[in-house]
Amino acid sequence: MATPASGVDGAWLTINGQPLSFAPDNDNAALNLSEYRVCYIKVTSSAPHPISIVIDEVPLHTEHYGLWQWRPEHYAGLYRLTVHAPGVAPRTAWLRVFPQKLTQRLYEQMKSELAALSLDLWFRLLSPAVERAAFGRRLEETSPVHDYKQIRGLVEKLGPVLLQIRRRPHSRLQPAARSGDWQAVARLSGEAQPLPGPCLELPALRRPYGHVRYLPQEWQLQESQLSYDVYENRLLKHFLQRQLPARLSLIEERAKAEAERRAALYQRYHNEEDRALLERLRRVIAECQQMRQRCLFWSSEPFLKTVQAAALPGKATQVLLKHPAYSRFFQLYLQFQQRLMVVNTERYVNELGQRKVSELYEMWSVFTITHLAVELLEERGYRLVSNTTFYEVEKRYFEFEVRKNVASIALVKGDREVVFKYEPYYPHASTVGTDPALVSTLSSGGPLTPDMAIEVYRQGEPWRVLVFDAKYRWQRSPSGQYYAKEQDINKMLSYRINIRYQYLRRTSGNVQLQRKRIVTSASILYPGTELQEEDDGHIRAFPLIPGQAERRVAAIRARLNELLTAAQL
Repeated sequence: MATPASGVDGAWLTINGQPLSFAPDNDNAALNLSEYRVCYIKVTSSAPHPISIVIDEVPLHTEHYGLWQWRPEHYAGLYRLTVHAPGVAPRTAWLRVFPQKLTQRLYEQMKSELAALSLDLWFRLLSPAVERAAFGRRLEETSPVHDYKQIRGLVEKLGPVLLQIRRRPHSRLQPAARSGDWQAVARLSGEAQPLPGPCLELPALRRPYGHVRYLPQEWQLQESQLSYDVYENRLLKHFLQRQLPARLSLIEERAKAEAERRAALYQRYHNEEDRALLERLRRVIAECQQMRQRCLFWSSEPFLKTVQAAALPGKATQVLLKHPAYSRFFQLYLQFQQRLMVVNTERYVNELGQRKVSELYEMWSVFTITHLAVELLEERGYRLVSNTTFYEVEKRYFEFEVRKNVASIALVKGDREVVFKYEPYYPHASTVGTDPALVSTLSSGGPLTPDMAIEVYRQGEPWRVLVFDAKYRWQRSPSGQYYAKEQDINKMLSYRINIRYQYLRRTSGNVQLQRKRIVTSASILYPGTELQEEDDGHIRAFPLIPGQAERRVAAIRARLNELLTAAQL
């Protein structure tokens, strides 16, 4: 069993002369590490001997024990550093590396834009233009503070309504069965059924119809009773016991996540805006807990105890529309369904933010191009018919997640279908036999997996493909401009040449396996400054940076439009 070394509570390592913390909740942001800069890691006298260092599962080597150099290239984000020593339990530290290509402000803006872009694409599918514009003005709907304000007002209005309902709950006569002895049976009919058990022998003079000798002692009697177990009360109980508490828990969970993020930002930058929002979020968390308890207390009202709480559709009955108290409840119920639909992008975007900034940049740039392409296709008459980047977790709560190698977004026009795929997988032709497929023809025998592809189908058959690859890197020219790297340009040429459509071509009495070129363009998305073209415009490089000028966005939009035209869309 590994035993801790002496001095385990002391710093084992320093980075650039500052002690490294191994606390699990400390990302060592105070070290101010940034990409492209060399970090000097030194062992201290508190550390066991010898030690080895692994960063993100990659061993860190050195020619001189006790001093290591580490230079994070292209990948700002959160790194895991693990120290190993003989007979000692491994220790892990987190390293926050800040971006150099993008400022912290642009980094935060990139996360916000990714959420907004994905939401806009989602609402394009679900809503007509006027409703989408209204939703666009309410993108803060994803904010836990906004949702808290909505639900707090609703809960405050619900209190007086329940007071009215409690005084005279809606009820209805419903058939009910009860058991009783033979003396409770007024007359023998279909409403009285004998139960198995002992029988009573009747005197001869009191036998009905002269031949009934025995009479069961226990009977089941059917009668009508007032019951609160009606549709309106079931809907009320379900709302109080399930829907409201569940939504309050979601708001509380999202507020906690946002509070943690804001606390880290405030600790580093000491912005007054972050401090004020952090205080509001803490109040939101506390009040959500109180409101959830209040809802559960209301759901245990005496008249609701015998009511089933089955999930039911909120159909409008005469009672819900016309009863003074129940109609007010139903209005609040409908407001809840309309205003508190949760479209959550935070989990996915925050998970990206916890990893390398390159991953966040790649997803942001791909979604920026997706958004522009969808707009241009809609202007050309294409209709959005599918968007599976969101899925329904529970009623009216939608989660954002990018699925790989599937048709995430689809548009149609006539006999043409345009499909957006993220990280599509094109297997090598040698692995798919003679089946029709989009394949790789690399001489190395490997597959091809660009970051995004726009696949165009005509009458169900692959017709054109546009490929996009995001690269969080550049090369600087002597004049100070930033261009895409030559190796990335060559990668685009490889996509254009080696992604092909394999099919069987039938001629007169002959069948041949064909693999034709299908990629009309292959483009790099990168955080540079220059729009580039190669191979007669078939290879492009789009410089994308959060918050760039409108004229630059317009230029990128125009170049993208050219690619769609070249693909005959």
